[in-house]
Parts: sequence; C-alpha cells; structure tokens
Amino acid sequence: MRNRSDWRQLTSFPLWLFTAVLLIGATAYGQTAATDPGGSRCSKRTLSGSYGYSAQGQVFLPPPIPPAPFTSTGMVNFDGNGNLSWVEHTVIGGAQQGSDWTPASGTYTVNSDCTGTMMVDTPNSPVPLQLFFSVVQQGKQLYSVVNGNAITTVWTRLN
Repeated sequence: MRNRSDWRQLTSFPLWLFTAVLLIGATAYGQTAATDPGGSRCSKRTLSGSYGYSAQGQVFLPPPIPPAPFTSTGMVNFDGNGNLSWVEHTVIGGAQQGSDWTPASGTYTVNSDCTGTMMVDTPNSPVPLQLFFSVVQQGKQLYSVVNGNAITTVWTRLN
C-alpha cells in the first residue's frame, strides 16, 4: 500500500503537467502574436492606420543663414502596403508654412528588425523628406529623424 506522500505526488502530477503545457503554450502564443504572419517581427503591415505626430528640431538652411527652429504636428495614414498620406501644420523660424493644413504623400518601407524609412513629398519642403524610423510597442509608436536636418518626431497610433 502506498503512503500519503506517494499519493500526493501522483495526484499533483496532472496539475503540474497541465501548468507546464499552459506556460509553454502561452509563451509560444506571445512570441507569435508579436510577429507578422510571415514570421518576421515587423513589416509594412505593422504600420497600418492613422497616427498623430509631433516633430521638433532645426532646419539647416543654405549658408550664411543660421539654422531655424522647426515644429510640426499632423496626422498620417499608413495603408499597410507601403503608401502614406498626411496633413501637417508646420512652423519654421516662427513662420507658418503653407496653408493651415498642408497635404503630403509618400512611401515607406519597414524592415523585419522594426527599422524603416519614409520618403515624403510635401509642398513645405523644396526636396522630398527622407525619414529614418524605428517601430516600437508592436507598431503603436514610431520614433523618427529627418535625414539632413535635426528634426525628430514621435508618432502615436490612434485607437
């Protein structure tokens, strides 16, 4: 006949096995949920929908003009396929640029390591803007910098 300690070990085994399977399954689900269906961590599909943004920094103008303070806010829509459209309100050196809300459009790429680039055509810039960014919080936010200027932007997905 078995003693009580043997019986407790046998009856706790199914509970232990169930707990282990549950933890392994939850870990696998968490890893899968953080990736795109193609198996990469990020892709163009990671950026889909509307985002609000706020940008600050300096614009470097041709010498001898000193750098000018820059600030901008707006809304952007990423289509999940590499195209974007936005409206911006931009102020450079204290002067409003363009209309109250200036439309712009462009393209973007997202690498599997959650870095990416954007090329944006806006009437408020004489040349297309090239932005380098990182995707954080499973696409809920982006951090970017405009190549050639000291302008940083925080982008936040709307719920």
